Amino acid sequence: MTKTVNTVCALIATKNGATTLTETINNASVQTDVFVVSDGSTDDTASVAEAAGASVLELVENVGKPAALREGFRQLGLGAYDAIIVLDDDTRLAPDFVTEAMLVFDKHPESVAVSGKTMSDWLPEQRWNGWVGARALGYWRYNWGVKVGQSALKAITVLPGSNTMFRAQTFGTLLERDVEYIVDDTQWCLDIQTKKMGRIVHTSYAKAYVQDPASLREYYKQMLRWMWGTFQGIRGHRIGRRLSWFSVAYSALILDWLLYVLVWPVFLAVIGWKAYQGNNLEWFILGYLGGYFIWCAIAGAFLRQWRLPLLMPWVLAIDWVNRVIFIHAFVKAWRQPVVDSCKWVSPTRHATKEART
Repeated sequence: MTKTVNTVCALIATKNGATTLTETINNASVQTDVFVVSDGSTDDTASVAEAAGASVLELVENVGKPAALREGFRQLGLGAYDAIIVLDDDTRLAPDFVTEAMLVFDKHPESVAVSGKTMSDWLPEQRWNGWVGARALGYWRYNWGVKVGQSALKAITVLPGSNTMFRAQTFGTLLERDVEYIVDDTQWCLDIQTKKMGRIVHTSYAKAYVQDPASLREYYKQMLRWMWGTFQGIRGHRIGRRLSWFSVAYSALILDWLLYVLVWPVFLAVIGWKAYQGNNLEWFILGYLGGYFIWCAIAGAFLRQWRLPLLMPWVLAIDWVNRVIFIHAFVKAWRQPVVDSCKWVSPTRHATKEART
């Protein structure tokens, strides 16, 4: 596909997203046209979106994000645009997001999707919230440790459902198939890669800020859904069956998960036991905690979040929660490899203030 991208719009499917929609729309509307699908909302989502300047489609029944996006694409005539940005109702785009994403399409005419850089919208009232801090660290680590390399290999394994720009023709094709996994962007990413629909490119210059869960319950539910959908995709798309850079990249990621969830804890237990027997347990503990602190300090410096190193004990505990979630998600995917409907309850959204940096 070599068509130049000239016209772009943003499409948001939301249920009861009135709390954050105004800022999301305001940040996007200065760059592009904005369309909102109210997916069976029971609050004033539609009126808030209209007041902010978006074109709105109201659905009486809650059908789930992928089905709502399909209705929006069809009924609002979005196939007339060259490209479509899929946004979540809490996504705050950087002022140059659209420009940077369009530059990627111009530079890589074979590309069909541009993956933006997801960052945590660390709100002032959450400044000492370890759940948000851990997610900010995770985004930073995944961007620089995984996505940059995958993009160079043309082997992106994850599309952020909160801030990806698709060529309109490709997006329309993706919407034709019902989503069988609990995470829609997982299926779209795998369809693009395995069906060789074109290249997915990641750019760190197109930044987007999203709100993150601020409690154990909401963090666990969101992470479980993400990993459940990922394991559904690995099984459903038979990742690794065909030799390609994408299969190699995904297999390497799976290996990293195995080391993280199973091998690393055993290694720590063995080293810790030997340290205990040698009366060096305190040095083992200091080294373990010190490593986490240094890692948080480096991320905090890059993110300009000086609080992150001080949240290290919280981040360390969440690291072990993540291992439990991985195992739980694997079991769920084994028992339920597909879903009838891609619906979920979003984490609590927090009111935002305009013009935050």
